Amino acid sequence: MRNEPLKFARFWILQAVAVAIIVLPVVASVASPFTPREFGFLEALGLVMWLVGFAVEAVSDAQKSTFKKTGATGVITTGLWRYSRHPNYFGETLLWWGIFVYCLPALSGGLYWTVLGPVFITLLLLFVSGIPLLEKSADAKYGEDPTYKEYKRRTSIFIPLSPKR
Repeated sequence: MRNEPLKFARFWILQAVAVAIIVLPVVASVASPFTPREFGFLEALGLVMWLVGFAVEAVSDAQKSTFKKTGATGVITTGLWRYSRHPNYFGETLLWWGIFVYCLPALSGGLYWTVLGPVFITLLLLFVSGIPLLEKSADAKYGEDPTYKEYKRRTSIFIPLSPKR
């Protein structure tokens, strides 16, 4: 991509636009003339959502990294990956929704449209560049493997849930 400047520029411009959309709630709350109340329920809820999302993303990424370092073949089906085929993306999404909830008390009137930030990252991961690409890749690599088929049948694609029977 670096050898093709237009493709390289397009990639970085799209990245910049995505980041600008995702951080809309933060920018709006910081720029808002509305003076937020003391640390309250929504701030606490947003903080907890962010912490849980961060932890889920970090732990699942660490688990996958460890799995790859062992030289194991196939897909990881242990740890958080037992409950979701993409727990790292769930954590990422929860983290951004937590930021939005945290910012809510500082928003008013037309600033609620900044919900587009977490909606954008959620849709991006669920339907565009995250899960669809990885599912397609895994299906191509392991689609005929009965163990993979069973894992896919039993395991939630996104939200960590108990495996199906």
